[in-house]
Amino acid sequence: MQFYTHTFVYLLEVLIVTKVITYFIGTTGNQPLFTTFKDYVFAYTLYQLFLLITFKLSDSLVVDGYTSIKTLLDRLQLYGEFDEKVPEELTDKIKKI
Repeated sequence: MQFYTHTFVYLLEVLIVTKVITYFIGTTGNQPLFTTFKDYVFAYTLYQLFLLITFKLSDSLVVDGYTSIKTLLDRLQLYGEFDEKVPEELTDKIKKI
């Protein structure tokens, strides 16, 4: 039952989003079936591209944030392992964050 529900919601999402995008593109309703289908496929492709870019950008921002934190912690760990004093520039940089 859950499979059918997810499939129905997915198809409903596809239908609504493609209809909205084709409305904004401004296609006329008096076209042959192939042209209408082509417009719907184009609208769905735009929607999938938008989702892909959004989620990839979000993921890359999170990964870049984790990488910068890890780099900073690795530098601090090196100073701690060799019993060296942490430079003022680094502590000022940490305070700004």
